Amino acid sequence: MRESILEKIFGKKTVKDIAPDELSTEKIELSEKEKRIVSRIERLEEQKAKLFKEGVAEPSKRRKGITARKIKEIDERVKELDRDHRETSKMIRTVDRLKRVREREDRLKEKGLWGTIARMTPVELDRYLLGETVARAGEEKRIGEILGVLEEGAESYEGLEEEEDIKKIIEKMEEAGESGEIEEKYEELDKEVLKEEF
Repeated sequence: MRESILEKIFGKKTVKDIAPDELSTEKIELSEKEKRIVSRIERLEEQKAKLFKEGVAEPSKRRKGITARKIKEIDERVKELDRDHRETSKMIRTVDRLKRVREREDRLKEKGLWGTIARMTPVELDRYLLGETVARAGEEKRIGEILGVLEEGAESYEGLEEEEDIKKIIEKMEEAGESGEIEEKYEELDKEVLKEEF
């Protein structure tokens, strides 16, 4: 969980400063955002399937290539939305945990835990509830920064991979055209080439 997201929502507030109503409102907003993301993903998946069928019917290999590129572009947008969906889903779970903490404030006071929890920020509480230590979270941030630097050079290889993907999309279109198994070949394409990132 990236700290900046929680801090963006709640700022530097401590758990005791966040009203249960604020958490309920935030959870509703995040749930609505999640629905919009899923709806966009579903529309894009339908577009990919439609383009694949159109590509199968295209007699020209050049036009198949154009269609394959469009499918690949849409698939990249779907992958971005999948990442947004995972992030939003994590936020919903985090807000829900915070909400449960606030709802159980009396019980936490009885157990002598509220004093510690009340002074934590949502970021600190989230780490605590997930069993992370501050040192571990700091290491993950550093590792993330290192990976970000390493991935900057990977852009030059991306074009080669994309070309290979476009060739595979065209091959699946041609196979579907020859066999008439459009749905089956699209499913194969989705599993073999347009793999979801989870």
